[in-house]
Amino acid sequence: TFKAMAGYGLTNLMIHLRRVLNGSSGCVKEELPVMRTSAAIGAYMAVSSNLRYQFIAGVLEQRFLGRVFRSNQSLSNFGSLVLRTGNLYLGASMLVDWLSLTSQIKGS
Repeated sequence: TFKAMAGYGLTNLMIHLRRVLNGSSGCVKEELPVMRTSAAIGAYMAVSSNLRYQFIAGVLEQRFLGRVFRSNQSLSNFGSLVLRTGNLYLGASMLVDWLSLTSQIKGS
């Protein structure tokens, strides 16, 4: 949550500096609600990311890949790479959906 708050705060600072340097004729962006967006990302990370990681690491890797590829560690490692990469893309997509659902960003 702190990192999200710092990132959004820095973005707001850069938007403000751009307005000051370019005047009001430049590209006008709305400032982001730093605390609300940070809290939404923190809630998402605490629940969704943790549950997805626990499921992949505990269930799929330990109980499935470990047993199926017991004799071939390379295939087990490759399967783990595929699962974790898929989890990364799924998580990014779900974060955008979560922020749209909580009205932090405008949906496309």
